[in-house]
Amino acid sequence: MPTGTVTGYNPFKGYGSVIGDDGEDYTFVPSQVNRSTTVVEHMRVSFEVVNGQATDISHTND
Repeated sequence: MPTGTVTGYNPFKGYGSVIGDDGEDYTFVPSQVNRSTTVVEHMRVSFEVVNGQATDISHTND
């Protein structure tokens, strides 16, 4: 499962991005975040990529 860092997250606009450790920039919307995860700027996350978007986003401890 890829990992990266949350950047540009704006809960009022309803989207954000994850910069993957591979250097790619993936867009996400809050509905793609696991319910047990509260997303904040600069948080390390793991995620899946579907159609170029980050999905199934979860907090990671690395």
